[in-house]
Amino acid sequence: MGDDERRIAGYLVVREIGSGGMGEVYLVEHPRLPRRDALKLLDSDVSGIGDFKARFIRESEVLAGLKHPNIIQIYDRGEVDGRLWLTMEYVDGTDVAHLIRSSGPMPVPLALDVVQSVASALDYAWRSRSLTHRDVKPANILIAFGEFGRISEVKLADFGIAKSVGESTSLSAAGSTVGTMQFMSPEAISGSNLDSRSDQYSLACTAYQMITGAVPFSGTASEIVSGHLTRSVPSLSPGGSRLDPVFARALAKRPSDRYPSCESFVQDLRTAWSDTSGFAPTAPQLGVVGISDRAPSTSTRRAPRRVLPGLVAALVLMIVVGAGAVAFRAGPAATIAGQAVPASPSAPTSTPASEPVLAVSAAQLLPSDQDVRDLTSNDPGFWTIDRTDSVEEQGGTVSPAECTWVASGSSSPTEVSRATARYRHPTPNGRLTFGMSVSTGAVVYRTVSDAETVFARLVRDFTNCTKSPIQITSPTGSVMRLVTAVTGTPSDWQLWSTLIYQDVGYFCTSSESRVRNSIVSVTRCLDQVDQSNVPARLTAKSVNLARTL
Repeated sequence: MGDDERRIAGYLVVREIGSGGMGEVYLVEHPRLPRRDALKLLDSDVSGIGDFKARFIRESEVLAGLKHPNIIQIYDRGEVDGRLWLTMEYVDGTDVAHLIRSSGPMPVPLALDVVQSVASALDYAWRSRSLTHRDVKPANILIAFGEFGRISEVKLADFGIAKSVGESTSLSAAGSTVGTMQFMSPEAISGSNLDSRSDQYSLACTAYQMITGAVPFSGTASEIVSGHLTRSVPSLSPGGSRLDPVFARALAKRPSDRYPSCESFVQDLRTAWSDTSGFAPTAPQLGVVGISDRAPSTSTRRAPRRVLPGLVAALVLMIVVGAGAVAFRAGPAATIAGQAVPASPSAPTSTPASEPVLAVSAAQLLPSDQDVRDLTSNDPGFWTIDRTDSVEEQGGTVSPAECTWVASGSSSPTEVSRATARYRHPTPNGRLTFGMSVSTGAVVYRTVSDAETVFARLVRDFTNCTKSPIQITSPTGSVMRLVTAVTGTPSDWQLWSTLIYQDVGYFCTSSESRVRNSIVSVTRCLDQVDQSNVPARLTAKSVNLARTL
């Protein structure tokens, strides 16, 4: 082997595709076959956490059993020098999200061909394994191009967050909220049990964007959630489209009102597109209703909440998902041969029947903080939270002192902004100040790699600090009891961590107080992060606003 050659578990490394705090991803050559794969190599400290290895092996075996021409294939997995690795199919192409950004909406016939391939993959996973994907979106649809710039291959990636019906130990364990909000079904948002009709909803949102260039529901996180739960589907064009009735059925609020399969949805799309005689699918009357088919209440509504997944399950989830996300080269979008890209009509916006009330903004919560004033000066509602219940500030002393930041629920001992420090940042002498009792925050970093690095350290430090109960001395018994319940042991205070979003580079952390039975969720955490408007000058810091529920 030459001096410049490197091998991992026998695979010859061609080049590094990406890296982060959890490990690296390489383009590799198979040791015995004339084939190039993508190999994810995990760091040893991640591979050795709890029962992570057993879950990793189990889930990779489940995913390897999915054999369909439109699903990214998992090939092999193993361990070398204490580090777990996973190999998968490498697609030399781009993804549909990149294609839309660079070339605009896709011609309808071409979009239908792509959606047909994805529908076939989803229906196969459901029929053969009772698996739902849970994160169908343009970024997870990979495309390879052949001669003359024509699409030669369509692959659905990131089946690593798939879940078998009734399976509580899969990567998206019970209690998790998984998916990208713009494409998430109402039942996924509410935390209900999911079946293939949830994937159909996400596929319909994806097809909608492929054809129009816009998602059905946009805006802030709260506006998007409100759209999925209560608003009717905007027409594909200002004057109406013959595809509208098909999308209305596939995007029905109630799963029972949708198509029986993803492929039947695409079949109706094809029929409607080719039929100019006024085709209308058989569909129930669709009103502007919530999941329970009730009119929205005029009272203050809160986003649906569920407990976040356990630490190890979330770790495995991010590994497999992250691996799939970089198993292709996001090269420049190819020109679609012989097909002009039409201008995209702006999708009309609808006014929600009853918009959720977001009562407190960061500007109101921290009016004296310059960063917050700058952040909210142009958009007072940018960083918004549902409700804040302040508690009387009371001091406490934590032992060991280095675990003070864990006890306080701070996202990190060093990467917090002054806004966070206002409430929960520990002082050097180990003193702890409680400005909020139960909190959640969104931590924003410049790159995904930065977020992964911090996350890996959080896992290590959290594990070390909770091997034995943290001792806290407080002036009052009530606060002492609350803090003990929240931070005393891993079972009573847990660092729940969710997906690292590839296109932003942040993760959410939250704490649960069993005394108060308060629950925080990814959806509400995302209310604090508008992915399209994070100011560049602030992304090197974390802006973590405390709140109670």
